[in-house]
Amino acid sequence: IPLEKDSSGKKGTTGGESNEDIHIYGYYEGAKGVSGDYFDFVRIDKEHYAIIKCDVAGKGVGAALLMSNVQAIVRAECARGTAVSQVPAQANRQLMESLAGNSKFVTFFYGALDPVARRLYYSNAGHNPPLVVRADGAIEELVVGGLILGVFPLAEYDEGSVDLLPGDLVVLFTDGVTEAESRHGLYSDERLQELLQRERGKSAQAIAQAILADVDVFSHGRHQTDDVTVVVVKVA
Repeated sequence: IPLEKDSSGKKGTTGGESNEDIHIYGYYEGAKGVSGDYFDFVRIDKEHYAIIKCDVAGKGVGAALLMSNVQAIVRAECARGTAVSQVPAQANRQLMESLAGNSKFVTFFYGALDPVARRLYYSNAGHNPPLVVRADGAIEELVVGGLILGVFPLAEYDEGSVDLLPGDLVVLFTDGVTEAESRHGLYSDERLQELLQRERGKSAQAIAQAILADVDVFSHGRHQTDDVTVVVVKVA
């Protein structure tokens, strides 16, 4: 899906897509004006849409340049109709060639969403496990996949799948959310899950905004040192 993006009024970017059944909303905010985080929605074929989320180690211009490389690789694989588990494998191989011993690495999540069947096929390459929040509040983590990109040249990746029912959510995020700091410590996965259970009945956009607002409340406006990205998929 071509993603229309506009200024959020802060230093971040927002975007959203929807059809009558599936609503997707994404937001990122770079810690240093430019971001090493990347999220995308791309049409693969008539039945599937790619949902992509990655986080480049480091911040600033260097991370943003590597992120743009990942974006180009993944969009090319989407255009080829590459199998889900092979997208991170191909991205890893090409990154290993381009990094040439650089210590950078990338956590990466790739999903192929079938909105008619309401099924998400995915492979998680070391990224924070996205959360499936069921309409009844039960939570599942999307962990099937493999290792981070850019470190192990022969890494292989598995494919998982999850069926989505009306009212279910899929929430993708970076550690800029769960590791946001305050004088009391880190925001944590537990706090995020509790918020999602409370807010799960709202729209994709409202849930994403609730996460961001709660991070701000927790950190008491303290400047965060990591990029923040949230993508929410909501089944109507």
